[in-house]
Amino acid sequence: MRQSNWVTPERAAEASDVTKHRQPGPKSARTCGHASAPRRICDLCLDADASGQPFLACSLACLTAHLADAHGASGGPRAAPARALDYQGRVNDNVAQNREWYAGHRAQVTTIVGAAGRGGDLCVLGAGNGSDLDLPALAERFTAFHLVDIDGEALERCRASAPATLRERLVLHPGIDLSGFARRLDEWGEAFPAEADLGRAAQPAIHGILNELIGQLGRSFDVVVSTCVLSQLAVPYHRAWILSASDWANLHAALTAVHLMTLAGATKPGGTGILIFDVLSSKHAPALRELDGAPPEDVAAFAARHAAEGGRGDPDPADLLARLTSMDRLFEAPRLLAPWVWNIGAETQLVYALVFRRAGRPERLDEAPA
Repeated sequence: MRQSNWVTPERAAEASDVTKHRQPGPKSARTCGHASAPRRICDLCLDADASGQPFLACSLACLTAHLADAHGASGGPRAAPARALDYQGRVNDNVAQNREWYAGHRAQVTTIVGAAGRGGDLCVLGAGNGSDLDLPALAERFTAFHLVDIDGEALERCRASAPATLRERLVLHPGIDLSGFARRLDEWGEAFPAEADLGRAAQPAIHGILNELIGQLGRSFDVVVSTCVLSQLAVPYHRAWILSASDWANLHAALTAVHLMTLAGATKPGGTGILIFDVLSSKHAPALRELDGAPPEDVAAFAARHAAEGGRGDPDPADLLARLTSMDRLFEAPRLLAPWVWNIGAETQLVYALVFRRAGRPERLDEAPA
């Protein structure tokens, strides 16, 4: 789901824009006052300060002092991973009543996922409140549902909203950080790793996610779908750090690698993996607003025109398809489906789906892809 059901509120989106590829200047932010360049941003100020002026700190020590002074953290401020989870929980709770935003998107996703169903189990990465999927309709295609999200309360809402006869078929997997690096929020905020070190950190991150997800089961799943969580994996980091453009690019590449390998590792050989991902917002391409309810051929024509004019998605669908195609040890016959638009209230998103067959022989957990 968007914002793991992260449908980003306006403030969060603005905060991400502020820190994404440039350092805010003195007119747009408050600072700790030290000569050292700022490295940290106070995520609590982003939520509390309607003026849009974040507080920037040069170190964790300065940020900790600010948190205690400005936000009255008794007993010391909570660590960044806990604050990130709190934020996501608030966002999920805020959008839980907006299921109507998902109607057209939910129909698209349910059709794609249902087509892969053959009576086995379905694993949903980033299930959140469950708004992306019509679970009663999919219950005709799958015997069990494994719902994965870092926000356990959102998963409980998903189960509570399901028909009573379906609830016993829902297996919840709360507390799983699909980015793989959330526990590093404070550590890497002090010193972001070099590209090679970041790459080396990806493998244990992948194994950690897969161990949490399938370690006790001892097996992978027939169908695994990632529901618009890929673009949201970096949000906690954008709310916490100030990095150079090259470091942000390296982080995004690592998050994408971790997620693709998680998707592959959770899908049993011969099973189906589905990556559903948003690539473009009407905030950057206002013409998307005009496509709400438009026929599929109009959406496809817009996407082709946008690409022909030099526009790119983030992530780029063609690049992702090429990446999966080149990794035929894991991803067999990947195909990119036609895009659709998703009106989430404050903005409209352009969304794609990549579908693949998981290649390879049955693997033990300790042989999961790296």
